[in-house]
Order: sequence, then C-alpha cells, then structure tokens
Amino acid sequence: EQTLIVKIKPSGVHELVSRGFSVELWAKVIRMGLRQALNLVGGTTFQGIQSWKEADCAYKPNTFRPYENDWPTLVIECGVSESLNRLRVESRWWLENSVEGVNIVLLFSISKKARSIHIEKWEMATHSSPHVAQAGLSHLIGTPTKIQEVDISGPVVPTDESAGTTPIVTGAPLELDFTKIFLRQPVQGCSEGSIIFTEQEL
Repeated sequence: EQTLIVKIKPSGVHELVSRGFSVELWAKVIRMGLRQALNLVGGTTFQGIQSWKEADCAYKPNTFRPYENDWPTLVIECGVSESLNRLRVESRWWLENSVEGVNIVLLFSISKKARSIHIEKWEMATHSSPHVAQAGLSHLIGTPTKIQEVDISGPVVPTDESAGTTPIVTGAPLELDFTKIFLRQPVQGCSEGSIIFTEQEL
C-alpha cells in the first residue's frame, strides 16, 4: 500500500520566495549556456518506496535523466505554515526514496512574523559504520545530512516602510555543486561551474 503526500496550496509569500529563487537560478543556468541541458520538473509527482511526492520545484539534466520518471538531481521545498522539522522530513524523503537519485535538497523556511528566511542545503553524506563493517559488509553508509545554512533577516515581503532596507544575510554564499546537478564535470575554459548565490543575490 502506498501513500500520496498531499501539499497544502502555497501562499503568496511561498510562491514569491520559491519562484523568485528559481528565476535567479535559471538565469545563472542560461548565462552558462545550459538552457537546453536542464529541465524544470515542478509539478511532477515521484514515486517513493511507500509514498508519492511532489516538489515545490525540481530540476534534472536532460542528457542523463531524459525520462519522465527519472528523479531530479535538485529539489527545492518551501514552507511558510510548515515547521522547519516538517521541511527536514521532506528533505530526507527525497534523499532516501530516490536511492541517490536526488543529490541536493534546498529548504526555505519562511517566517512572516520574524520577517526572516532560513535556508538549508541537504545532501546524502557517506560515513563509516563499525557495526556494518563487523557484519562483513561495506562499512560506508549514506545519511541525509545538512551541509549548509543561510539566514536572511529582513522584510520577507517588501512594504513602503521597508523600502531601502537591506536584509542581513549570514552563511552566504550558497553554493550548488555543478556535478551534482548536471551529473558531469564542468567544461574547462568556459562559463560552466558551480551555481553560486552571493550575499547580495540572496
């Protein structure tokens, strides 16, 4: 028996943040000349081990993941009403259910009351397990791991009162590894490379 994980209809702030970040990410992909190399698969439902799930936004490389059911390499999840713990559960779902198909999960936790955005980058990290090694198996196991945190304090939604206010950003730059998204090494001598969001861009 499988379960479909239903997402609550996004709020205006949710859409503003997730789509705004996606637009900036896509602009960086275009500047690298890779418009045709990456496919946006937002709205696609993916089948996990015992449940189905749809990301707020997701991307996968056309060359190495050409089919509809192929897992995305980059997933973005955004929440306003959801707790940060709930978003972390979602990141683990993507990393564990895709069986190393999803390489990066970005979480955006938005607080309208605190006027802040908390960003976390999650990946599957490999570490040794002495218990597994004692059983005569490979001692390396993968675990969903938080790799980076970025905090943005300031107006989540600009108002007349907040005009001209510069948000305070800590933990930048946010870096997304090229190979983990496109599943190949960047071509040397051209504009290809990791996708980086500086403090000013965030």
